[in-house]
Amino acid sequence: LRDEAAKLILLDDVASLTKASETLDAAYKKDAKYYPAAADRGLALALLGADGQERVAQLKAKTSQLEAERTAVEIAKQDGWQARQTAIISELKVLNAQIEPILTQARVQTGDAMGLLQGVHKQHPQDPVVLRALAIFYAYDGNAEQTDKLLKAAKAAAQNDPWLALAPAILDGVVV
Repeated sequence: LRDEAAKLILLDDVASLTKASETLDAAYKKDAKYYPAAADRGLALALLGADGQERVAQLKAKTSQLEAERTAVEIAKQDGWQARQTAIISELKVLNAQIEPILTQARVQTGDAMGLLQGVHKQHPQDPVVLRALAIFYAYDGNAEQTDKLLKAAKAAAQNDPWLALAPAILDGVVV
């Protein structure tokens, strides 16, 4: 199950990450000693939370564009400006209605990821799977100090893990 979930995580889309999280949750519930599944689930949840935050940022950027357009239309008052302004306001309502549920879900996923990863880390503080998942979580959180600390520990435990390159790329803004 964990290999199947790892492939889904690599696809890095909402549906695949959700399926990976569910698969890993089932594996961990089946055998609580199988903590790498919990760590990988924490990773999937962290990626889902980050994706939600990114979608919210995109929606907010779009609303800012529309607000600027609405203001420009109102100032210019060219033929048909009121109809265009009404259309913009309608579009803004739709976008704003989308933001809160996505943001709420992203916060829940991020909180669940943090709780899960902290719990697994307490039990297995030197495990490279746990360390890399936490490093990626903290990278998305923007905590460079914690990310670097965890990366050093993870690299000492598993030098050839390609996942370890992800956290610095996230911090550098190369990966969103």
